[in-house]
Amino acid sequence: MIYMSSAFSLNMLSTLPFRVEITEIAISDVHDILDSEDVTFRIGHESTAQVLSEALGLSVAADRRPVEIKDGDFLVVAQVTVRPAEGQIYTSKELESIPLKFFWITCEQV
Repeated sequence: MIYMSSAFSLNMLSTLPFRVEITEIAISDVHDILDSEDVTFRIGHESTAQVLSEALGLSVAADRRPVEIKDGDFLVVAQVTVRPAEGQIYTSKELESIPLKFFWITCEQV
């Protein structure tokens, strides 16, 4: 399964041990993945989902259900590059001025 989220946490791993490989990818790579694969979105905040919708040219809905990564799953992370203050949730307007980085995360149980 391929997930897309705005963060990666060790809590997402279903069991241990896991080997995790993280590679930064371009937005064009994200478009290729979205064009060729069925991706499950797990974007936690509506404002982040709106900015991703605009950046990717498709509808991304906020969905706070947990991700449980199993052996062979992949994760695309759209990471906001500026850490918010404690308790702060960025508005869509604030997010538009903050660059996003994208990462491809491969998860393999060992």
